[in-house]
Amino acid sequence: ARAARRDRALLRRRRAAAGGAVGVLRLVARVSLLGAWAGGALILASALLIGADVVARNVFATAPFASLEMSRYAFAAAIAFGMAHALVMRAHIRIDVLHRLVPRMLHAPLDVLALAAMAPLATVFAWYGWDVVRESARLGAVSNSPLAVPLVWPQGVWAAGFTWFAAVSWVLLA
Repeated sequence: ARAARRDRALLRRRRAAAGGAVGVLRLVARVSLLGAWAGGALILASALLIGADVVARNVFATAPFASLEMSRYAFAAAIAFGMAHALVMRAHIRIDVLHRLVPRMLHAPLDVLALAAMAPLATVFAWYGWDVVRESARLGAVSNSPLAVPLVWPQGVWAAGFTWFAAVSWVLLA
């Protein structure tokens, strides 16, 4: 509860400091929250699917849902989209230890330094994520399972999550 109040207060201060960019920050925060909720729903759906597979395997001696494959795709998407929300809420493991050791007046420059490092890194993630999607499309790659899922679909969602993470990083840095 204390951390949530701190995060809300931080978000309010960011909005107030941003002046005309308050609407953009609010939009970024809301879309990131939706991505995090969608990621959570995917993880919950994965758990239910895995549970159904376990029951089916024990009752009917078959696992009809390919839960392992589907849960891998779901986890990749959940992580990629969840990273943007974690960044907006300052929930990434960053420089907190350093924050406690330095004077308060250095906190803002350290935050800017952290974002200045995060934004290019997130951009590289997105760039190479889309490179993987392009290569899978070029090869017509499908999963090595009975489902034979065209890999451009789960990889595209994954790369889109990284792209959103990169965009959020640059918006927060600006």
